[in-house]
Amino acid sequence: MEPWRAYLVYPILIGVIAIAASFAVPNKYRAVAQVYPEQQKSSGAGNLGAIAGLASQIGVGLAAGAQSPQFYIQVVGSRRMMEDLLVARVAPESGDSVLLRDYLDDSGATGTAQLDKALRRLREATEASVNARTNILELAVTLRDRSIATRVVGLYLDALNRFNLASRQSQAGQRRRFAEARLREAQDSLSQVDRAVSEFLTRNRQYRDSPTLSFEYERLQRLLINYQTLYTGIRRDYDTARLDEVNDTPVLTVVDPPRVPLRKASPSRVTAGLGGGILGVLLVLSWAAMRAFIGRMYREDRAQFDALTAFLRRSPARRRAAR
Repeated sequence: MEPWRAYLVYPILIGVIAIAASFAVPNKYRAVAQVYPEQQKSSGAGNLGAIAGLASQIGVGLAAGAQSPQFYIQVVGSRRMMEDLLVARVAPESGDSVLLRDYLDDSGATGTAQLDKALRRLREATEASVNARTNILELAVTLRDRSIATRVVGLYLDALNRFNLASRQSQAGQRRRFAEARLREAQDSLSQVDRAVSEFLTRNRQYRDSPTLSFEYERLQRLLINYQTLYTGIRRDYDTARLDEVNDTPVLTVVDPPRVPLRKASPSRVTAGLGGGILGVLLVLSWAAMRAFIGRMYREDRAQFDALTAFLRRSPARRRAAR
């Protein structure tokens, strides 16, 4: 066979071998879901924010917060959430339902060894990313069984909703207790100012004839209005927190629900063939360069060529000794 023909045949042959070897690799399927985490803020904190100047008089301050999509990526990758998923039952396309940890690790290990191996495989199979422009969270799971991959994505979404619900209700409970204490303080202060105004009017029925008494009355009226506004704002926040504490509305909007994938995600026969062909080209080029180098050495420096030949004919032990 002519050398140039060999240079063409070998890459093709290696590519064909790579494609054939890819059939020995189990197929994997990728189930995907897209969700939009709503950027919810504490409405009660917003109410108090409108009267922040007044609230600062008695030390009231409620911070508003929102969970970013990046936060959910960290939650998905947390050990606690994955451990909760591992005890869920999943049903393969063929066979009886099993625990997810038994599906991920069927080596027969038990206890911590099985849990660690199952966690590692679940973490390797899970992908979570966020679109920077739309803030849409994409959650994907790649496994050999397409039904289980879809089921695991659904389990992730359910777990995220439960986490959101528990977290939101817990924060609302803390905000309610805080607002409840401040509400009592504001109510006491309002009652004191109200009594002060009443007593002033009882003692000074003709206060309009005195500039000093008029000024004092206006000061008490301003203070009374301020405390009334403050009390109204805290009361509104308290009522909102009570509603949020029992609110079970999900904050994850499912844009694209998980569906059973029809096409495998890997291995790719085309990629295997192209990779094998490129590897074959690199090997052929290396071999051609080596042949050219040895041929030039044979023609130009016969002594060095003979020394190299003699060195290559030695046994590995004698080669190491010669070095």
